[in-house]
Amino acid sequence: MKSYPVFVNPTTALRGALGALFRGLMVVAILGLAISPASADLLVSSFITDSVLLYDGTTGAPLGQFVSTGSGGLDAPRGMTFGPDGNLYVTSSGNHQILRYNGSTGTFIDVFVPAGSGGLGTPTSVAFGPDGNLYVGSAFLGVNQNSVLRYHGTTGAFIDVFVPDSSCLGGCGGQYFIRGELTFGPDGNLYVAYYDSDEVARYNGTTGAFSSFVAAGSGGLAGPTELTFGPDGHLYVTSYETNNVLRYNGTTGAFIDVFVAAGFGGLDGPRNVKFGPDGHLYVANDHVATNPNSVRRYNGTTGAFIDVFVSSGSGGLSGPLGLTFLTPPAVLPVTIDIKPGSDPNSINPRSKGVIPVAILTTETFDASTVDPTTVQFGPNGAAPVHAALEDVDGDTDLDLILHFRTQETGIACGDTEAVLTGETTGGQAIQGSDSVNTVGCP
Repeated sequence: MKSYPVFVNPTTALRGALGALFRGLMVVAILGLAISPASADLLVSSFITDSVLLYDGTTGAPLGQFVSTGSGGLDAPRGMTFGPDGNLYVTSSGNHQILRYNGSTGTFIDVFVPAGSGGLGTPTSVAFGPDGNLYVGSAFLGVNQNSVLRYHGTTGAFIDVFVPDSSCLGGCGGQYFIRGELTFGPDGNLYVAYYDSDEVARYNGTTGAFSSFVAAGSGGLAGPTELTFGPDGHLYVTSYETNNVLRYNGTTGAFIDVFVAAGFGGLDGPRNVKFGPDGHLYVANDHVATNPNSVRRYNGTTGAFIDVFVSSGSGGLSGPLGLTFLTPPAVLPVTIDIKPGSDPNSINPRSKGVIPVAILTTETFDASTVDPTTVQFGPNGAAPVHAALEDVDGDTDLDLILHFRTQETGIACGDTEAVLTGETTGGQAIQGSDSVNTVGCP
C-alpha cells in the first residue's frame, strides 16, 4: 500500500531555507515516506467488506486497503467525500454514522456524526456544501428519513433538516432514496437522485426550496443511483434499472442523450459514477451485476469505452458503492493574526525575539486540525519554535498560537505583509496573511 504523507506545498518549500529543506528531506528519508501523494489514485468503498480500497490512478492496480476493514466501526460504507480539512468522510450505513478518516493515511480520526444525531437514519450519501457544512442523505430507519440533514462542517453538530421528507410535493416526496445520491452543482444548488420515483430534484442551496429538475422517467431514467456534473457542465446520472448512464442539460435538466448504453464495455448495474482528474468517466458495476465489483472507464467527451479500470473483485472489492479520487488539495485560505492584540503589527526585523502568530478558528475552519510541523512563516519560511492551542480572540474556540524567531522569518524593512503557509493533519494546504509595520529601520 502506498504511503500518503502530508502534501508539501512546492511554493512553501522553495521559500524555505536550504538547510531547513535538507533537514526536512532527511526526516522523510528516515521515516520512509514519499515526498508527495499520488495525484489521482482511486478510492472505492467496498460495502460487503466494510472497507475503502485504493487503486493506482494510472493502471487501476490494487494498492491495498486505504481504510481497513471495520476501522472505527465502519459498517457497510456507501458514499464518501473529502472535506475542507482534507480528511475523508464516509457513510457507515450499517450503524448510522458518518466516520472521519485521515485524508493522507486513511487512519480513523473520529465519529463525526453519531447515530441518531438530528434524527439521522441510514446515511447513503454525503457532500460538503458551498457554506462549508456537511449534507447527509438520510434514507430510512430514522426520525428524519428520506431527508437531507445538515451538520456543522467543523464540529459535526446537527444544524437542521435542510430537505424534509415529502419536500417534493407529492412527486419524489415520501420515496426512499436508499440508493440515491446527492451533489452540489456549479450553481451552488443541491441535486438529489430519487431511486423509487425515477427523478432528480433540485433544491435551492441556501433555502432548501424545491424545484423539479429531471422529470420522472425522462430519457428512460429508471432507478437513479448516482449523479455527477461533468467538465461540460451537464449532469450525468446512472440509470440502474436500465443499465446505462444518461446525460442531461446542466441548466435546464432536459434529456440530452444516452451517454453510455447498457452493456457497452460490459456496463451492467451501474451504481456510482465520477469524472476523474484525467477527464474520463469512471462507472462502478454493482456486486450483483454480470460483470460485478468492477470499475469501467469511458471517454469523458464521447462516452467511448476505454477499459476495465478495476477488474472484478480486484483487491477484494465487493459492493462498490462509492468512488472518489485522491488529488492534490487546493490551498485553503485561513485567517491569521500577527501579534494578536496589536494594531499596527509592528515588527523590528533586527530583533532577536520572537513573533507570535495565531491561526484562528472560524465557522468553516478548525485551527486545531493544523499540523504545526508543516507551518512556515515569512519570506524565508521560518519554522515555529513553539505552538499551543488557546482561545486567542475570546470567542471560546481554540485557536493555534505559534511563535517564530524574528530573524529567521526574513521580514525586511519596508515589508507591509507577511504570509503563513502549512497543512492540516489531513494534508489540506493552507495559507493566510496579515499586515506588518516594520520599525527600527534606517
